[in-house]
Amino acid sequence: MAKKYLFCYVSYMDLYDGIELEKNTPFGGGSFVAQEGKGMEEHNFTNYNGKCYGYVRNPGLFKLERLDAAASNSPCVHDVTIVWCAPRPKGDVVIVGWYEHATLFREGKYLFNGAGLGYESYYICQTNAEDAYLLAEKDRIFIVPRAAKSGKGKGFGQQNYWYADGEWARSEFVPKVEQFIATHKENTINLIPQHFLHDFYSKEPVNQTLEEVDKLNVVDYLPRVYRMYNTNPSANLALAIAGELKMYYQFDMAIEWCKKAVQLEGNQTDTLFLMAQMYLQLEEFDQALDCLERLKETGDYKLANNLANVYALASDVYWMSYKDDEAMKYLDMAITACTIAEETEHMKQVKENHLKELQNK
Repeated sequence: MAKKYLFCYVSYMDLYDGIELEKNTPFGGGSFVAQEGKGMEEHNFTNYNGKCYGYVRNPGLFKLERLDAAASNSPCVHDVTIVWCAPRPKGDVVIVGWYEHATLFREGKYLFNGAGLGYESYYICQTNAEDAYLLAEKDRIFIVPRAAKSGKGKGFGQQNYWYADGEWARSEFVPKVEQFIATHKENTINLIPQHFLHDFYSKEPVNQTLEEVDKLNVVDYLPRVYRMYNTNPSANLALAIAGELKMYYQFDMAIEWCKKAVQLEGNQTDTLFLMAQMYLQLEEFDQALDCLERLKETGDYKLANNLANVYALASDVYWMSYKDDEAMKYLDMAITACTIAEETEHMKQVKENHLKELQNK
């Protein structure tokens, strides 16, 4: 069976990691990007808990049967190479990166963000982060044609995607793309390479405090704190690593470091609350509730605004798991316990929204 390819036309950016929007404005991509200053493709190469979720604009459904005849009634097709293309400012459309072994969905999906730890995203495909390749500026040299100039079936037409399933594409164009991909795999510039996210250690000691290394970026910070932990394990360092991994959407790994903190120091409010948030984000509701139950045994559970936050999180977990009565009960408890006026008003608004949704069921 021939390899399955889908070419996708998106706006031009450096990193497609979401963070760069603070300093870079995407170029191209249509009127929406021009008006809003961003599209939905800015996270196409964000490593989100070991996955990358990609977006290209498609107001309709993907015709998966054009990639695989057996997929005519399927919601998705697997093992697709998604080639991301973008227009250089005042230049040609070029390949900026690609996904290998991707799953392409017939219609888009929303990324779950129940705990608010991730980002709002609508995606049409996904792959493992290690199968996502983003090219450096100097390597974005492979030009992808436009059918308006090259002829029908030879490049992007009116849609932002191209199946490249015609005779010319299969016999002439795609083989050149395959050769280009094979010779540029080592040139990836993904913001968080997979090996920086795993706990590799060095025997070389680190003569710095946690406060000093806090100023480093993730690529320098994590390896250094891993080494600090290896030299002198502590719950504080384990929780610091967990917090950094959480910031970069690595929830599974962050949870494991929270577990190490618990092993070293027992059940602590901050650790268990963080674990419960991440379990909610991963839609692992039973584990989230277990963490909240264990949290109730900690000494500072009822201090300051902790009680309201715990009740509010419990309400979120129950709501997401469709246990409406429990969700509303804990939300009322959170409102009663809350000591911060702004947060109280927010909770009341959440309650009002929940009640409206329940009435519409």
